[in-house]
Amino acid sequence: MYDGMRKIIPLARTLADEINLPLWRQSDNLLKKIKKLHRQINQLSASRVVKKKEAIESLYCSLIERVDLILERVKTLEKEGKSALPLSLHVRLEELTGWANLTKQVRDTAHRRVVLGETVPNSEKLFSLFETHTQLYQRGKAGEPIQYGRLAMIFEDGAGFISHYYLMDRDETDGSVVVEQTKIAQQRHQGELEELSLDRGFHSAANVEALLPIVGNVSCPSRNSQRFASEVANESDDSRRRRYRHAGIESAVGALQRGNGLKRCRDRSEVGLKRYLGLAVLGRNLQVLGRLLIAAENPDAAAAKTARAAA
Repeated sequence: MYDGMRKIIPLARTLADEINLPLWRQSDNLLKKIKKLHRQINQLSASRVVKKKEAIESLYCSLIERVDLILERVKTLEKEGKSALPLSLHVRLEELTGWANLTKQVRDTAHRRVVLGETVPNSEKLFSLFETHTQLYQRGKAGEPIQYGRLAMIFEDGAGFISHYYLMDRDETDGSVVVEQTKIAQQRHQGELEELSLDRGFHSAANVEALLPIVGNVSCPSRNSQRFASEVANESDDSRRRRYRHAGIESAVGALQRGNGLKRCRDRSEVGLKRYLGLAVLGRNLQVLGRLLIAAENPDAAAAKTARAAA
């Protein structure tokens, strides 16, 4: 909410001065009070105080009360500004409305979660006012149990080229998109995909059954640990080789993050994120192409070496 207020209050003050609206003359003081509440909530949330739940709820109520006051003043400014502001400032008024709507969404989520005690699903939360498409994922990794961003699915061929990629919507999961995206990848390869290696996150009986007609040989281990152990113990050499191939895509994902800029997207908006992902894939493919060209001219060159198994 504080992020919304620090965008709304200065902008509202500028617009209010244009039409001599007196409600925003104490804007600096309003922002300081909201910032103080925001800081107190963060400090208390990180502390080990025994009865901090009640204290946090009280602070949130005070913060929500002040945010409601600001949002009501924004409505008054919008009403007055539509007729009183010059046309050149109507774009700024629309910008103010946009920030107010986003802040209202965050305010409602906080009220439901803290005051009413509801469990709000991630799909209804807004994790960033500046990048509204951002999602939260509980990855369970050491050091980074929670990550913000978006999931992307990529297909890598035997030579190391990323032949297809897809940025998932906020509410999509690996298992919900794998069949449709595999169909698209198969079409792009003109029906020549013969094997597909997936990790356990994609597994379901329905997915495996739907993938087999698309790609003849599919490795998609079970999520169940006991069933997975049984599959590993009884798998053929070809099945084991196919399952091991999945490690190659993990290397490609790491390369996209470390060497192609996907550790953090610096392009704004969801359209920008899709563009950034596409450029990262292009960069990765150019690197693979360069390695193959060097290997053709000088197989002993260090840049031509790879740990990838022969396709």
